[in-house]
Amino acid sequence: MNIKNINNFLACTLSPLLLAFSMSSHAELVNKNPNMPINTVLLISDVKGERVQVKTFNTEAMGCNVLEGMMKIERVILDEDDRHTEKMTFRDMNNKKTTMPVPFSLLSNVERSWADDIFQENDWVLLQYEFCGSGGFPDVITITKHTNRFPKAGINISELSN
Repeated sequence: MNIKNINNFLACTLSPLLLAFSMSSHAELVNKNPNMPINTVLLISDVKGERVQVKTFNTEAMGCNVLEGMMKIERVILDEDDRHTEKMTFRDMNNKKTTMPVPFSLLSNVERSWADDIFQENDWVLLQYEFCGSGGFPDVITITKHTNRFPKAGINISELSN
């Protein structure tokens, strides 16, 4: 086998392996936090109690465009049981409407109820969202609202039973 044939053989053999390796490499993580598992969703209030957000940590954004922007909640779409928020329709500053799933279903039951109550139609929110796939499927990663209506937590259950 001469040098030219060896190079062609190596190119044909290694190219698919290199492609597979590059496609299986670690995906970019959005809101990276080494202390949390993949796709951890939390309801968070800032230190001053002026903002509340539902934030997804360590979400994989491989092949997705991650964007941020101010949007108005136009419509809240409930789950099939009509109990909790599943999706929201947003209108951006350019008057473009987009309907996206929100990560509320990954919250605890208490946090989910608070989030359902805090994020309402006609509220202006800051969104961090992603568009994935060839059709640009949207998905909310983080939703933030200025409010001082964050519920106070930390009540000891034994105090309630007395």
